[in-house]
Amino acid sequence: MKTSVSTLKAQLGSEMLKQLTPEIAQVHELAGRSLVRLAALDGSQYTLVPGSRFTLEALSSVVEAASIAALGLASAVADNPLEGAAFASGPPIDDASMRKARHAEAAPRLAKALGDAAHQLDLCANGCLYTASFIIRDLKEHPEHLPPLPQLTRAQYTALEKVAQGGAPVSPGLCGAAGRASGLATAALSTASPSPCSRTTS
Repeated sequence: MKTSVSTLKAQLGSEMLKQLTPEIAQVHELAGRSLVRLAALDGSQYTLVPGSRFTLEALSSVVEAASIAALGLASAVADNPLEGAAFASGPPIDDASMRKARHAEAAPRLAKALGDAAHQLDLCANGCLYTASFIIRDLKEHPEHLPPLPQLTRAQYTALEKVAQGGAPVSPGLCGAAGRASGLATAALSTASPSPCSRTTS
């Protein structure tokens, strides 16, 4: 996602809007799914595991970075000059020169907005990998918090470890490593004996 944002080369105007539209939708989805995963972890017994606070902070940073990236792309939409007709009663406008001036003024602002958004998406990817690695570390160091998981195969666990070690690509739609790892943790920990002060997560 970072690469697709940082390499946008469309002409300003309608073409740029067409390319920005799906990017913004994906970043909003990333922010929303990260927030859902964060709420699930926060409401699970994973919070009883020593070190879990750092996982929650890492996933919180993903929500923040994704939201800032979405704001940056929205700013790019606002700065992107779209063409429309002027008022009929207004003064005559040299369309060609006006368009050139508007594009020249908007180009550096658009470049900055896209660069900032790409940087925030890079932080998202790092936050997802940190989240996955923290969960794996916590449950390895404190296996007493991990009840039997008959639905998890050795191949699935190996794949999860690979993601946590940065050996697999991050999936934007599911927040990559964070989505898979937090899904594992909440599924695992919610099967443990319920505590009066804990909330069951789905």
